[in-house]
Amino acid sequence: MLSINKCYTYNMFFLGIDFGEQNIGVAYANDDITYPLEVIRNNKSTFEKIKEMVELYDVDVVVVGVADKKGGSIISKKARKFGNALSQFIDIKVEYYDENFSSKDAKVFANELGYKQNRKIDDIAVAVLLQNYLDDKHNK
Repeated sequence: MLSINKCYTYNMFFLGIDFGEQNIGVAYANDDITYPLEVIRNNKSTFEKIKEMVELYDVDVVVVGVADKKGGSIISKKARKFGNALSQFIDIKVEYYDENFSSKDAKVFANELGYKQNRKIDDIAVAVLLQNYLDDKHNK
């Protein structure tokens, strides 16, 4: 029996999470482009909502922002705990990425786009984080 191997390019799909105790910013990316999705409330239905997004966008990896590389701050520990629980709930690979400066960059970006000052920008911040993650991934 003859077997033919098909050669194809596989794009990976990513979901970025900017964890907060009240709100969670969510962004989506393929290997090249990042899109802010939405800001969701952190409540009892959060994992179900994220699971729906993972299935809808056929996500391969979830990237959770942490406030420092070593993860020593309280919010970083909570973000890692959230990511670990999420990976158990959805059975998906979760990676962590340094989110320093992503909120600052997001504020500048939102201002340039003319967003209102009181608009939540967690989704833009995580899009910046996810783009930085992809850029680092491609440069390695």
